[in-house]
Amino acid sequence: MRELLIGVILLLASFAFDFFPTHSTAIVILYASTFCLSLFYIYDGIIILVKGTSYMRGRYRKVIRHILLVGIIAGVATEAIGNWLYKFWIYPHFSSYFYLLVVPISLCLYFFLLFENYIAIHVVLEKFFPSPKIVVKRKKLHTIAFSIIGFLGIATFSFVTCSKLLAYKVPSNILNIFNTYWLSSNDVVNLFMLCISIWFIFEYLEYQRREDTLLLHIFKGDFTAFLSIIVASLITSVVMEIFNLPIKIWIYTNVPYYNIVFLGVPIVVLFLWPFQYLLFDCFYHFIYKKETEAIWTE
Repeated sequence: MRELLIGVILLLASFAFDFFPTHSTAIVILYASTFCLSLFYIYDGIIILVKGTSYMRGRYRKVIRHILLVGIIAGVATEAIGNWLYKFWIYPHFSSYFYLLVVPISLCLYFFLLFENYIAIHVVLEKFFPSPKIVVKRKKLHTIAFSIIGFLGIATFSFVTCSKLLAYKVPSNILNIFNTYWLSSNDVVNLFMLCISIWFIFEYLEYQRREDTLLLHIFKGDFTAFLSIIVASLITSVVMEIFNLPIKIWIYTNVPYYNIVFLGVPIVVLFLWPFQYLLFDCFYHFIYKKETEAIWTE
């Protein structure tokens, strides 16, 4: 309960920006850091209440450095796609230099937060709605299906990436690639296809290593991990986006259907949020096989 109480207090404190707005970048970062720390405590408190331990204490603490390392790679990849290539969002408070120094590295903590969020929702769902204990033997049909999935993933990734790179106009000042707005086509469909293709590639590679994959769990009727991703992303996306509305640490650009919103957030943005969880979990599972054996059954 202590973690939950601390988290709620910090969460309330972080919304003080609504009453004491400022244009100082340092204060904006302080508000944002307080907000993220509050969510850490809240999600960690939920995990402790259900399991008695968490990634911030006990035997799990030794894997935190692995999560952060994967988070750095995932953060750079996310920014490369969403910020540099698709110009889907920028951070208006930060210059290109400050952005390169701070944002990609700090995203490792962001992805750790998302992972804690996923685990918190997963353990709650498992507590109240235990997943079916079904053992599915790998069949020839599975092998064929995952071969098709792998082919589609690689083909789609290659096509979408090459198309975007060929149409990409490199600015005269190379630093303008990073965190600088310019008008770009609304390629949100291609962005969706790119995310799905990366997921398919991870699914294929994990299946080839004879590991459990998210799709295998779905095939055998266990939807807990999938629902955990959807519920976790819905909760955190709404909370984070509402927090960001007045502070505008990030803003979305080149977003189609921008006028169709939910609680002030474009619907298209909310649909993209689950892919952050999905791709990070798959990437972490692929890199650190042993310590993530139970990632879909946590």
